[in-house]
Amino acid sequence: MKSKHLTIVMTFSIILLTLLLPAQGEARLWQFGDVTYFTVDQVCRDGVTVIAGYDKANDGGGQPPQPDDTASVAINTRLVQDSTLPNPDTAQYPIEVYGPRLAASTDVLMTYNEEPLIADINDDGTFIIHFNIYGSQSVLWSQLLDVGDSVIVYSAPFLNFTLPVEDCYLNQLTLNQGSTTTIDNTQLFVSDGLTNDEHAAYQLNALPSNGTLRLNGNPLVVGDTFTQDDVNNNRLTYQHDGSATTSDSFAFHAHATTRISVDSNGTPGNDDSLNPDIGIDGQWIAFQSRATNLVASDTNNVDDIFVHNQANNVTTRESVSTDEMQSNGGSFRPTLAVGYAESTSDMYVAFESRATNLFSVGNACDDGADLQVFRREIGVQTIHYSRSAFFGPCEKANSDAFAPAIAEDGQTVVFDTNATNLLPDQDQDVARDIYKMQSQTLLLVSMAIDTNVAADGPSSTPAISDNGGHVAFDSTATNLVNDDTNNLLDIFIRSDDQNVRVSVSSDDIQADRPSYTPALSFDGRYVAFASEATNLVDGDTNNDRDIFVRDRDTDADGIFDEPGAVSTTRISVAGDGSQANGASFAPSISANGRYIAFESFASNLVDDDTNGVQDIFVFDRETNQTTRVSVAGDGTQANGSSSNAAISSHGDYIVFESNATNLVEDDTNESTDIFVHYRGFASEFILTIEPGGNIYLPLITR
Repeated sequence: MKSKHLTIVMTFSIILLTLLLPAQGEARLWQFGDVTYFTVDQVCRDGVTVIAGYDKANDGGGQPPQPDDTASVAINTRLVQDSTLPNPDTAQYPIEVYGPRLAASTDVLMTYNEEPLIADINDDGTFIIHFNIYGSQSVLWSQLLDVGDSVIVYSAPFLNFTLPVEDCYLNQLTLNQGSTTTIDNTQLFVSDGLTNDEHAAYQLNALPSNGTLRLNGNPLVVGDTFTQDDVNNNRLTYQHDGSATTSDSFAFHAHATTRISVDSNGTPGNDDSLNPDIGIDGQWIAFQSRATNLVASDTNNVDDIFVHNQANNVTTRESVSTDEMQSNGGSFRPTLAVGYAESTSDMYVAFESRATNLFSVGNACDDGADLQVFRREIGVQTIHYSRSAFFGPCEKANSDAFAPAIAEDGQTVVFDTNATNLLPDQDQDVARDIYKMQSQTLLLVSMAIDTNVAADGPSSTPAISDNGGHVAFDSTATNLVNDDTNNLLDIFIRSDDQNVRVSVSSDDIQADRPSYTPALSFDGRYVAFASEATNLVDGDTNNDRDIFVRDRDTDADGIFDEPGAVSTTRISVAGDGSQANGASFAPSISANGRYIAFESFASNLVDDDTNGVQDIFVFDRETNQTTRVSVAGDGTQANGSSSNAAISSHGDYIVFESNATNLVEDDTNESTDIFVHYRGFASEFILTIEPGGNIYLPLITR
């Protein structure tokens, strides 16, 4: 999933420490924690790059970190036993086990609001994280890691992601001054751990000063690209100019685009694939497809839900019954989640379906052709979720149910429906409403809190925060909050039995035009949405639909929606802040709210956008830069339209649908396909020239 020097920016609380063995292969899976606000760049055979760790023992009783709080990362190269550390508390943490204990030799301390500090462990293969699960007592834990191992970071509530162990510091190469050497994959190798290595492309940002970089014998210039396949097959060479220099270097950006709507052997689908979603770490991608060749025995001739695993390139069909019977009706709009249950994590997919045979108890009872919402534990069990408060296995909604969204616990699903029989005491009108099903509890979300009645206007397109605590939706209702007088489609959030309208300006002026399609960060702090409003930010004069982000906690005190501690910004802009010259739609936001993916017809968000079609862009709220990601691995712009983007939790992967034929080689199926773009990283390849002609390479740094 990860490659060199990629930033995973996650906000979470780690709760358990355990050692897991993988289900297949020889690789070991290591899991560790208990750090709050902890982010990892990469896991190396000889170390780890850490941005920040936060000691929750000093957090003032569970409060979010404050600017004067101290974060720490322990760095150590010696595996030792330390009898002073506590034994596993198997009563409180029944799945907890320890690896060898560690006595710290170095602690690197940083404050919460400090610039990222890189702390890298030395080259004996030891990986150490400073964490705390016993109040004020710190526990240090480490294990030797090998390339091919995986590190699973578990966090609460219900969030994890996997990092592959990589060779981050590669072998040395000796070169005589004035001679030529081939740069092969023992010196330069990029893999994100998920997509195929040969899809990785390097785009040159700076050339060597004291030599020439060549591909197939031809000199390269800034902007040129070469691929990992070129490196693997010895097509890349460096020729030193013979000068009395001690170093040289070239800079590049590495990234990849891969087609996902393929069978387990890589054969592309023979019909359109649509509506992708991506799991938190980028490993799992779900989509709907009418293709009949993605799995064996697909003979129902309807849209099915498929899940592709990037780690092993296996594609499975998930719109099936618990006993693997294929559906007798079409299935649409999948959404993915990672469930969490003690020491294991499972993938779940929720989707719409017109099938009548996906779920039954006893005799078949799922009759009728209404569109219903189902949730499936991938490869295990299918459950009907849009049912009448679980009063009976056959009591389904009496109208279509749409647009499911699933929280990362894998159990909580929200959807919209016109049904009137789900909670008849509260919802008696035929207007579309938002419901939340959690375990066996059904809640009406789109309701006026003060009067305990349903919204007085239709509500749709729900989104749920990964932690399950916040539900966003759009609605024309006027009774969800006070002073809603614009009679427009607005964006609302329901959390803790309170409603708040977020499609407003920073000073809470209501929008003068409609707003659509909200997306939520992990904890619900950040809300991205599309809006045609012209008064949410100053200088909005393009008269087009734009993408906005609402920050519900600008003072970061953990209390959302405080007066004066909120902001609304427009993010569908160019790097210089110029507003888009075309409409933008359908945002998707990373877990920490930093990255927002969206689709746009604008041609001025990036340079050289001349294809005249809708593209996928990512805006980085930290750097205020916009990048186009619906491109081929070498940066070539798409020759067809791209839409329906979804971004992974850490922002490294963006999945989308496209009818372009030039994003990957040999795209000749004449169908809309699903692609995933790996945003990659920028780095520098450093050559150190010693007297006598020794050149050491590469040290890849930020």
